[in-house]
Amino acid sequence: MSNDMKHAEKFHIDEVTRTAKGTVQWFLDKRNKPDDHPITHNNRLKLFICGEEGFASIAADIENAKESIDLCCWGFDPGMELIRADSLWPRGVTFGDLLIAAGERGVRVRLLVWLHPRLATAGSFYGTDFVNPKNLPGWTHDTFSFGLTLKETAVSEINAHRTLARHREPYLKKAGGRTDGIARKDQIAIADKARREYCCNWFRTARGLNGRFKNISVMYREANPEAIKRNLASETNRIDNSESLAFTQVGSHHQKTILIDYAHEDGANAVGYVMGLNSVTDYWDTTDHKIEDGRRELGDDREEDEAVQTLKEDDKEDAGFRTYKPYRDYACRFEGGGALIAVNRNFESAWARAAVPADHPARKFIPSEINGKAVPSKLLRPARKNDASVQIVRTEPEESDKTIKELYFQATDIASAVGGYIYIENQYLQYEEWAQRLVKQCKAKAALWRNAAAKSGKSMEDMPVLHVFVVAPVAERKQMVPRTYDTLATMGQHGGMKGQEELIAEKTAKGSKEDVVVHATSIKKPTVKQLEADGLRVVASMLQVSGHCRDLKGKVRMRYREIYIHSKLLLINDSFFSLGSANLNQRSMSSDSELNFGTNDRTWARYLRQNIWFKLSGDEFDGGQVQQHELKLVFEKWKTRQSDNREQKQKGERMRGFLLPIEDNRKSTIRLG
Repeated sequence: MSNDMKHAEKFHIDEVTRTAKGTVQWFLDKRNKPDDHPITHNNRLKLFICGEEGFASIAADIENAKESIDLCCWGFDPGMELIRADSLWPRGVTFGDLLIAAGERGVRVRLLVWLHPRLATAGSFYGTDFVNPKNLPGWTHDTFSFGLTLKETAVSEINAHRTLARHREPYLKKAGGRTDGIARKDQIAIADKARREYCCNWFRTARGLNGRFKNISVMYREANPEAIKRNLASETNRIDNSESLAFTQVGSHHQKTILIDYAHEDGANAVGYVMGLNSVTDYWDTTDHKIEDGRRELGDDREEDEAVQTLKEDDKEDAGFRTYKPYRDYACRFEGGGALIAVNRNFESAWARAAVPADHPARKFIPSEINGKAVPSKLLRPARKNDASVQIVRTEPEESDKTIKELYFQATDIASAVGGYIYIENQYLQYEEWAQRLVKQCKAKAALWRNAAAKSGKSMEDMPVLHVFVVAPVAERKQMVPRTYDTLATMGQHGGMKGQEELIAEKTAKGSKEDVVVHATSIKKPTVKQLEADGLRVVASMLQVSGHCRDLKGKVRMRYREIYIHSKLLLINDSFFSLGSANLNQRSMSSDSELNFGTNDRTWARYLRQNIWFKLSGDEFDGGQVQQHELKLVFEKWKTRQSDNREQKQKGERMRGFLLPIEDNRKSTIRLG
């Protein structure tokens, strides 16, 4: 696939030194067309690690908006505070109130969210959480009647602090007007009920093109099953019936972008965001990922039952937390530049489709109509020093667009050829085709070295090694275990998937013909020695935080908690990175709508690598200049750190940093990839 995206290049070979220099083609050069996926060079970037930083920047830009705000979301939580203190709700200005205030200033606000009526059909197969992902608090859930109905609630009353005050008033009377006279459990209940009522009334008031809020429109979009089927048809690895049902009937619109003042003053002050962060309160966290943090939401039954997996029989022995779990993700802010043109075209096309039925023939003409519109001239300014080259890539079944996959595969090919490192931090590690590509390309490189090394005065020891660092959480559902296992097994990293490994062995011994079992046994699981012979070293990690913390019984002791990785980051050799909404699974690469960007900005690539590795390792290493000898050392330190942390955890002692080897005791013969 990716070879079709590269243009031919001529270069000269020095016959004395037997060396040559060429240009690394990170971008999809043959798609560099105005109406396709243009590469623009005038983009000013700023990267944010985790929600605290990213949401604070978004809040500031919304407050400064002059003309327009366009949000494209998987989910939206009106009650979440983008900047928050350690207290009960509302702990700051809510997202909903920020947009209300913008609309009152005369700013046009358009919010595009995902809502799918077919969720109920597939939910019975996968469980209740699949019936309703609860991505729109007050719309998809918590929609029951409250003390005040919508008709009784004036638009001016839909405000977080006023809603809380109304619910707190009777308690204040009993407490003699003193807030500290209200019992803590009552304060929590008041805040919870007020929050749910606020979200419900916000969506009831805002929904539609002509909602009751001034200048705010909210539209929802659902996936197109026929378009998804067409996009899936070109995939190398087939999906089974259960996955086909989920992919086509419960296709998700998963893009997360924000555009502010795109055309105001001809784009002079336009800003935008491409991110993995969902606009839902779960995704707010700090880079410290504390076990408990009052700035995250107070938990409920989900958190009371939450427990990290252990190697012991009873995984529930350490269950129970008070606040939402730590979350990890990224966002990128674009200050002007041509990349915003592509982000805007994606939004405008999606907004237009939301108003047209999925089977309407007019939908296919929408992209060309949007591409034909004039763009703000200030976004076409010449590139300046420290500007970045950027290409916006997508998965969009309605336009047969799979450029995120193309970019991932091309970048993997390049890294396999030149060596160095690939760092992947992703919510899902379930794309076997990508792992197959990685192993195949490294094997091809090694074969070329074996054939040419002697002639060029080199040895196999001179072959550049590719160090692959993969960071992912344990699979979200047990039905995701098979695809995770297969992907890890393709890279020889399946050792920690004990449950699935035992299941496959047991069923194979009994002659099982189940596809999950037959396929898993057919995978050529390379050993460390075999991978290293092809110049490939792989380490797979998950993240947990440790520290002394009070449990639900009031006892302070050493505890451990999963850091949920929601990230979608690909980082290579301090030379290239891509982030956005796309996961490393077949859904994101073929059937769900996604939007990422790729850039060869070395400054930000280096910033990410140094900060991420240093933090994850507990300030132990950051990779230095990532030369081959440094990467070899970092790779060994990485493996040692996560192995040592595993031992520390078994002893009930504090870990250093967050790294642990991926371990999962669950098993399944049902796939959901």
